[in-house]
Amino acid sequence: MTVNRSATEWLIRWDGDSSISSAAELKSVLLEGLAARPELELDLTGASEVGIAILQLLWAFARAAREQNCKFASQVPEVILCAARDAGFEGFPGDASAGSPEGTMDEG
Repeated sequence: MTVNRSATEWLIRWDGDSSISSAAELKSVLLEGLAARPELELDLTGASEVGIAILQLLWAFARAAREQNCKFASQVPEVILCAARDAGFEGFPGDASAGSPEGTMDEG
């Protein structure tokens, strides 16, 4: 995972596989982003595998971002969106077909 930070925007790019330790690292970055209030963009296009812990974390983060009016955009490959749908995560970030709730979250 890489994070490119500026005063107004953060790009969080996920590459490779996920694990419990990487979920903890991602959680830390996402919480820091919510506190700092930049525009956040999550790019999962380089992810080769995303586990259930990461899916849960991203779903919860998207919900928290909407509740706190934090701008959030995401780029999520269809294979990850399918996994999220199969796991029951309705309104997963980036899943326009699921009718994600409207708000300040932009879906890419």
